[in-house]
Amino acid sequence: MTLQRSPTILIVDDEPDNVSVLYEFLSTNDYEVLVAENGEEALQLIESNTPNLILLDVIMPAPDGFTLCEQFKNNRQVKHVPVLFMMDTSESIDKVRGFNIGGLDYLARPFQIEEVLARIEVHLSVQTLQQQIEAQQNTIAELQTQMTAIQHETETHKGRLSQLNDVYKRFVPQEFLNVLGCKNILDIKLGDLVEKEMTVMFSDIRGFTEISENMTPEERFDFINIYLGQMEPVIREHNGFIDKYIGDGIMALFPTCADDAVRGAISMLKKLDDYNELLKEAGYPSISIGIGMHTGTLMLGTVGGQNRMDGTVIAEAVSVTARIEDLTKSYKTPLLITETTFNRLENKFEYNIRVIDRIKSKGKNKTSVMVYEVFEADTPEQLDLKDETLEYFEEACASYHGKKFERARKLFEEVVIKNPHDEAAKSYIERCKTPEEVEAARQKFTNELFELNKAYERFIPREFLKLLDKESVVDVQLGDHVEQDMTILFCDIRGFTAMSEKMTPQENFDFINIYLGQMEPIIGEHRGFVDKYIGDAIMALFPTSADDAVQGAVAMLKGLVEYNILLQEANYQAIKIGIGLNTGPLMLGTVGGPNRMDGTVISDAVNLAARIEGLTKIYGTALLITDQTYQSLEDIARYHIRVIDRVKVKGKSEAVTVYEVFDGDQPEIVELKAKTLNDFEEGCVYYHGGELDAARTAFEKVLSINEHDDAAIVYLDRCNEFSD
Repeated sequence: MTLQRSPTILIVDDEPDNVSVLYEFLSTNDYEVLVAENGEEALQLIESNTPNLILLDVIMPAPDGFTLCEQFKNNRQVKHVPVLFMMDTSESIDKVRGFNIGGLDYLARPFQIEEVLARIEVHLSVQTLQQQIEAQQNTIAELQTQMTAIQHETETHKGRLSQLNDVYKRFVPQEFLNVLGCKNILDIKLGDLVEKEMTVMFSDIRGFTEISENMTPEERFDFINIYLGQMEPVIREHNGFIDKYIGDGIMALFPTCADDAVRGAISMLKKLDDYNELLKEAGYPSISIGIGMHTGTLMLGTVGGQNRMDGTVIAEAVSVTARIEDLTKSYKTPLLITETTFNRLENKFEYNIRVIDRIKSKGKNKTSVMVYEVFEADTPEQLDLKDETLEYFEEACASYHGKKFERARKLFEEVVIKNPHDEAAKSYIERCKTPEEVEAARQKFTNELFELNKAYERFIPREFLKLLDKESVVDVQLGDHVEQDMTILFCDIRGFTAMSEKMTPQENFDFINIYLGQMEPIIGEHRGFVDKYIGDAIMALFPTSADDAVQGAVAMLKGLVEYNILLQEANYQAIKIGIGLNTGPLMLGTVGGPNRMDGTVISDAVNLAARIEGLTKIYGTALLITDQTYQSLEDIARYHIRVIDRVKVKGKSEAVTVYEVFDGDQPEIVELKAKTLNDFEEGCVYYHGGELDAARTAFEKVLSINEHDDAAIVYLDRCNEFSD
């Protein structure tokens, strides 16, 4: 652990009484104090000890304080160290001279102790701030040099760096930063998040795939960019901001109020009329868009890794919005909102709105969600006709959801007679089928769903679906998530990169797949499941208990013995693996976009498990677990466990105790580690207590019995290194 050094103060005074008073006062206030009786002694002291501040007596035998101060200011080592002169109140000196040669202040004797402390603290604080400013200036200077070098690499980059902040604002909206409470992009950190109610908007061009088939790639981009260039300003004008562009789709957030979102969507639809005029002039067909809106509590923040992160929204509200937007296709209506958004409107009578449907939520509660159509942006003729048929339409919807299908069909037919262009009413007429027809469609869907689930289970584990409370992958929506305590396992092959260099690509894949084919069933047998394969590495989750994870890891190590026999028979070298386990709360769910999403785990516990697996390389151990996993075991006595270290984890203030589980070692190694257990753990205690000689003795005793104990060798090397 690094301890912060107390500030050092050098007192230069030939009067012992003065020195004694200051020395006692400063020492009791946690300052390191150096004392010099004259200039020569002071100059010798600063060669080996650079003070943070100098208290200098003005009246001294040659050299006097002023002369000595000039020497300090010409000395590279202490030229920036603050100098405070000391003088008796009765002494008459040229104070201006002291300031001119670099002195910062005067302390009058007899000393007022509180005043002395206050002045010292002020000047030390000023010095610290100056050092920080200089460091920042140096950093800025280095960055400016780098930026200048980049500008000279190619003429196409001229002026780009001066506009970097403006460019980044187009990728990372200022509104996103504002919601997170950040002034600029420099304030953003990985994992920053805020929970807030917002209105989410999804917008998509209808049939864009067909429209774009006859375009070149460049024309597609131009088409989309011109369209988005029409829509984006409208969203900003209504206090919203773009969270994501997904191809031709838009995901926007309105953090202020639902009215801003609805008015913005209406304005987008009216702006679309102007855009369609441009398309018509350019020889392109007119387009239509669908917009869905939902209001709810969102968790907005940053996700990613060290070199790549992105802003994202994690909330059920996002998946609900996407579903509502998708319904605009079914009802051929441009703007749908949920009941939650409807209820948040300050003046509902400002808009033309009608009930369009009631759908089942796909969350845990399986509640119904009322969906409304906002037809404010329709043509004047359609506005009049929808207003005229409003009562018929909503009564028909109520009849349909009350399973009075015949009554609903007749009412929807009345609506269509009066308004032949009411596509929503037409879609309902099609849905008002007999129970026999509905049952046949349901059975067909069930069969298709069963076959689909079978195919997807190898890519999306059934255990993953169970944790999300989903019966099928079809039920999974973007943003679905669950929070639960689990044990995370990270496993990696030691030195696989070097091995793979000697193989062809096909041999690499065959090698890994045979290996994973040995490990994956073992994980499943212990009620775990593989979350991800990362090359030759495995990330697995054990949602049941820490014991399942530890026993599964031990079984993997024992299974590796059999795998190594197969390798040797095939003329490959035997391999070793390292496994790290950690137990803690994690949030498991889905992230991505409309066309590509994936299951992922968000938790500090995952990062810690990966870090622990990395430590197996340092200590030459096969299986390490954290204190959280250790404390979660039901019967610790059934395992062979020893404390291996106590480590600081990046981002955490407290150290984490790490244990080695050596049940998966060869029987003779298990016996030797068990025999030396007490000596090894005593060595660890001595080492972390700073008693290096005692620690060295303990580890030497371990190695005299078990000369191949790599962890003991690591500790012995550390003891010798720190002792030198």
